[in-house]
Amino acid sequence: MYTLIEELQECIFRNEKYKEYIKAKNELNKEEVYQLLLKYQDVQHEYFKMKEYEKYNDMTSIKKEYQKMKKEISQNQQIQDYYLKYYEINELLDEITEIIFDGISEDLHIDRYSL
Repeated sequence: MYTLIEELQECIFRNEKYKEYIKAKNELNKEEVYQLLLKYQDVQHEYFKMKEYEKYNDMTSIKKEYQKMKKEISQNQQIQDYYLKYYEINELLDEITEIIFDGISEDLHIDRYSL
């Protein structure tokens, strides 16, 4: 059984969708994209932290900054490409999972959570 699992892993690793996913994932580690993601994370954290006290604070500036960062993230080509490749590889893995577990049990649910 372990031999079959290793063969399946090797097939997945050789698959073009997997290679494209890894390439897109590595693009996120480039300094420019990495810094953008860190900044977004900081602004997001600050926004949600202040949102708890929304009744007592003016949220206008942090809300604008958060919306600006969300827009910048959503328009970044490397990030868009990563999510496209992420969903493509997950579709492939879902297909493989369905093939492997098909007919094992009526009670087995193989649906996964999505982002």
